[in-house]
Amino acid sequence: SVALHQLTRCRREALGSPTTLAHTGRNDATPDLAFQMINPADLIVPSRKLRKAESAHVRQVADAIGTLGFCDPVLVTAQNRVIDGAVRVEAAKLLGLGAIPCILADHLDQNEQRLLRLALNRLQERGSWDLEELRLEVQELILEDVTIEVAGFSSAEIDQILIEDDPAPVEPGPLTPASGPAKACVGDYLHSRTSPPHLRRRLRSLSSCSSHGRGPRPPAPDCGRTLQCSDKGACHWW
Repeated sequence: SVALHQLTRCRREALGSPTTLAHTGRNDATPDLAFQMINPADLIVPSRKLRKAESAHVRQVADAIGTLGFCDPVLVTAQNRVIDGAVRVEAAKLLGLGAIPCILADHLDQNEQRLLRLALNRLQERGSWDLEELRLEVQELILEDVTIEVAGFSSAEIDQILIEDDPAPVEPGPLTPASGPAKACVGDYLHSRTSPPHLRRRLRSLSSCSSHGRGPRPPAPDCGRTLQCSDKGACHWW
């Protein structure tokens, strides 16, 4: 409506003022937050879902909780309404958990609760991956025989990280293959003297196994072969 457009323009102009943010701060920047164990069946998930609750995502979160424990408490109001953690609540129900850790945030009014929900969903997307540090972390965990997939990475994504592919397939937020095929030569990396022997063996095993469990595919012993990934994440050696 005209009124909404006018209000939006005034808000943008106000935010352009250098003193605006100084007046929006709270006196209780570190409020007392109570910890409670609550049955997930008693929690009220928002009817307006800002993010789609996909069953595959819920299953991944449930797998992580089953492996690592429920370490990220759900943020709730005094009325047991979920502010942040709806997917974790659904994962807890899937696992049949009788009680999960929750943090009670009762210092906010209704509009502030809605704003906090938006902020928690949006601000975590703003950071980008440090690809070199991510690669080192994945390499070290693989050498320790840790199942990286529990953290939400697909096999194709792990391959792309390990073989030092072009950073385009790995973007801020969810790690998804870039549109179109992505090719990488891994011969130098597999035979590099700076690469740990155990990691080179792991890379060879990745190159000889189908990402979908459909049998072996040709290995990539040198730069004569490349890894080609489609936009759907399926990878093959050519």
